[in-house]
Amino acid sequence: MRKTTLLIALLVFATLLSSCVSKKNFDALTAEKEEMAMKLDKLQQDFTASKMAQEEEIMKLKEANQSLNSDKATLDADLARVKGDMEKKLSAVQTSVDDKQRQLDALRGEINSAFADVETAVSQTGARINEIENFLYLDLDDEVNFRSGSNAVDPNDKETLQTLADMLNNNPNVALIIEGHTDARSISTDKYQDNWDLSVSRATAVVRKLIKMGVNPEQLIASGRSEYMPTADNETKDGRKHNRRTEAILVPNIGKLYRVSKGGK
Repeated sequence: MRKTTLLIALLVFATLLSSCVSKKNFDALTAEKEEMAMKLDKLQQDFTASKMAQEEEIMKLKEANQSLNSDKATLDADLARVKGDMEKKLSAVQTSVDDKQRQLDALRGEINSAFADVETAVSQTGARINEIENFLYLDLDDEVNFRSGSNAVDPNDKETLQTLADMLNNNPNVALIIEGHTDARSISTDKYQDNWDLSVSRATAVVRKLIKMGVNPEQLIASGRSEYMPTADNETKDGRKHNRRTEAILVPNIGKLYRVSKGGK
């Protein structure tokens, strides 16, 4: 009987002890669950906040991207317009350059042609060309000289004049300026007011002789330099003789050069 009572008591104690342990575990688990729920709720809130922040950032990025795309489209349109304008300008410049090059080529051709005529004409005389004060003088072996105060052409100069006449007759594209000169002694007569008159009169006398030899008058120009272009010493008799002279200036047919330079034909 006592053993049965003891056994029952032990069973009751074990049951009570078991119940006590289970309740503690339950409470602990419940507390842990609540803590976990709070942590989960906090994580959920953080996630939601983070998601909203990210969505807001994405929205801002999309708006910025749209703005950039709009700016890019505007820039592309501006670039295309500028490129088109530049291409038009470059085309116009290239056309202008091509036109200028054609004009220069034509001008160079006319220059070469004009001076080729001069060189051909001079080579036929056996003379030389002297450049003096930007003029091309025909350097002949024999000058056409005059007596003091006179415009009479010396018959001994016929051969020199014939050389000039043949050159002009054989080269119609070449003209000559016949330039008269005097010595330094002054003159004032009924016929010549001064050395300017005398120098032009000497040039005119030579021009008339050449015309009589068959030269086209359009190839001749008479001019005078008075005493202001001496080639010898006016203090000596021989020097003054050399200064009383006429010279021939070569005039290429350059009228067309001006028209070509201005774009004409």
